Amino acid sequence: MRQPKKVLPEFPDLSFTYNVLRQRREFIKRLEAHHVGKANAVKSARIQRALGISGPQVRELRALCQRMRLPVCSDTQAGYFIGNQVEVKMTRAQYLSRVSQLMLCVHGLEEWEAGQGQIQLTDRWGMPL
Repeated sequence: MRQPKKVLPEFPDLSFTYNVLRQRREFIKRLEAHHVGKANAVKSARIQRALGISGPQVRELRALCQRMRLPVCSDTQAGYFIGNQVEVKMTRAQYLSRVSQLMLCVHGLEEWEAGQGQIQLTDRWGMPL
């Protein structure tokens, strides 16, 4: 017999939270059990089918795991639990590269703000164009 959905009608936000927590737990269990190391990475589409969620939801689950400090990594198409020191170093370098690119954006905004909306284009060495 089919089980009724767990819905908390007086607290609809709790129902949503329950589903997110369930999906996160299932996502972590699957990665830990079957996808340790880049060689065992799982494609996002497979996770979507297995959990019945969308691509953006998979990315959000991955980001949640990373914020929880779980050793979850991904490339453009697949995700996995980090399995060795080489993968740790590669992931760390990837994160630092993202931070560097974001800091360039922040500095650009600060320069724009300091110049009161004036934009000065420069090359990658900071020389005016």
